[in-house]
Amino acid sequence: MLKKILIVSPEFNEEFIRYQPWKQLFELGLRMKQRGIECVIGTNATNSKKINGMDILKLDQKNLRVLTNESKEKIIKLNPDIIFWQGNPLSGMYLKKNNINNIPIILYVSTIHMQWSEIKNLSIREIFQSNLLSFFMAFPPFRNYVKNLNHSNIVGIIVPNNSVNNRLVKLGVVREKIRISPLCFESDLPHTQYTKIEKKSFTICYLGPSPSVRGTDIVFDVIEMFSKNNIPIHLNFLLRTPNPEVEKDFFIKKCLIKQISNSVTINAGLLDRDQISKELSNSNVVVIPTKFVWNEPPLAILEAMALGKPIVTSNVCGLPELIGKNGFTVNPTSISFYECIKKIYDDYDLELEMGEKAKKFALSLPNWDKMTDWMIETFESFQRNDNEN
Repeated sequence: MLKKILIVSPEFNEEFIRYQPWKQLFELGLRMKQRGIECVIGTNATNSKKINGMDILKLDQKNLRVLTNESKEKIIKLNPDIIFWQGNPLSGMYLKKNNINNIPIILYVSTIHMQWSEIKNLSIREIFQSNLLSFFMAFPPFRNYVKNLNHSNIVGIIVPNNSVNNRLVKLGVVREKIRISPLCFESDLPHTQYTKIEKKSFTICYLGPSPSVRGTDIVFDVIEMFSKNNIPIHLNFLLRTPNPEVEKDFFIKKCLIKQISNSVTINAGLLDRDQISKELSNSNVVVIPTKFVWNEPPLAILEAMALGKPIVTSNVCGLPELIGKNGFTVNPTSISFYECIKKIYDDYDLELEMGEKAKKFALSLPNWDKMTDWMIETFESFQRNDNEN
């Protein structure tokens, strides 16, 4: 029976609890504490001893890979039953060197390597904007290092979806060592407070960060296409960024170049939940045209679906698996997104139907409590297997 868990989460800090996969790890930790399991997050990115009720173990080293003797001593003193380590497909290269008093290590892998069908969608600049590790793992010798995940120091691996599972297995990871976690979602947006405001123009909403690898260039291309066809479309651009003024200026200039300034509203910064809920609710369709997903699927997709908004996203990585028939997945190109959005624009009944399907799907997903039950059961299963060996 588990009594104490250490979650090792590189770069975790106060800001990151907003985003995946850190948000999921944080929520799971809080709920494990509610079940009487002591849970501590080990990180190298904050001096805080507590974040929103979660105890923090400060590990003083630049990169949380091969642990220093000081970090090992701190973990041994804490004496957790298991270590749940947030890592990537190459984590086996250093975890095989991290034997810490034989404490079982369970690895959480959400990062995946790129496939050629995804690389060809990216420019050189966008490859450098994304996780370079995901790019390099597409080629030898880096992809060969993934087999280090089979090392005995790692007693089990948890992944978020079949896409990650299948790619790891294809690169030589033992299938029996992997568990696929159920999709989980619990919205903290006030999704009943706002009602859609009738507007003369059809409103598209984008919610996410600014790099073009997340498809922001596609969004502006789509608005330009509608403008050239004299179709009244409005873009509400919700830009999550710690540098709002610089980012906003960049996209204002982009609007001027494309001559679509009158069709775009830009909101930038660390947007609060009420604002996000209001802006999403007042849109006709939400677009997430990301060209590659190197971590968890964007939380914005499920947030928009929970508010009853039709979602149009890219058919890359695990997004088709996530969306199913409850939204639209298309090629990450401007023309594909334009044609799909135009289809929704022309068919109000389709907009209502897909919005209702999206909301029903998102609100039917297991919540954090059910996910926590699954995690505890899985941890204990890995722990039993390790004890038997």
